[in-house]
Amino acid sequence: MAVLAVVAYCFVVTWLLAQAIGGTMGMRPDAEAEGTGVGLAVHGEAAFDLDGSRHRLAPTPAGRNREVVRSA
Repeated sequence: MAVLAVVAYCFVVTWLLAQAIGGTMGMRPDAEAEGTGVGLAVHGEAAFDLDGSRHRLAPTPAGRNREVVRSA
């Protein structure tokens, strides 16, 4: 019985928080941010660099190459 009480409590609190957030700032970003990618639109960071356009190899002081992210 206690497990059901905890599940019900968690559901109600989560639902109330979701309603409060949805009513104030919304749960989803705008369509443009979704198209661009939320990480890039909000933080200026790309999570995955599938085509290699955001990374390059740069020499280190020891002469080894390491991957460096160019700033957006």
